[in-house]
Amino acid sequence: MRMIQRSAILFLVASASALIILGRGAPVTPTVPVAAAPRTVTMVDNGGTIALRLRDRLLIKLGADWDWTLDPFDEALLKDVTGSEGPPSGAQALLEAVKAGKTKLSLTGDPPCAKSQPPCNLQSRQFKVTIVIQ
Repeated sequence: MRMIQRSAILFLVASASALIILGRGAPVTPTVPVAAAPRTVTMVDNGGTIALRLRDRLLIKLGADWDWTLDPFDEALLKDVTGSEGPPSGAQALLEAVKAGKTKLSLTGDPPCAKSQPPCNLQSRQFKVTIVIQ
């Protein structure tokens, strides 16, 4: 009986050693995916197409020279995740791709003098991109 116990212990020690040597005995630490930096959209992208994957983020940064307003967009495909602090300086919104599809995204920019008295005669600007989410 003692011989069987000794053999069993040696077998267990040898098996554990083999697992450690093979790298299977080391504790496994889960990896946390690092969020990719958002895709920044600027005036250079006006009229273009932006490709995103699910959960990609889109930072709309058209500058602070004009008063930009995000026009209504397809909330089934894009979610506004700007947060209560608002977007970073010079940015208008932070959106996240939540469903595959294709949609248009537009913003209207008013000149700063539009709110002065009397208002200026400069016309508003339009910014438009097509968003393709895969």
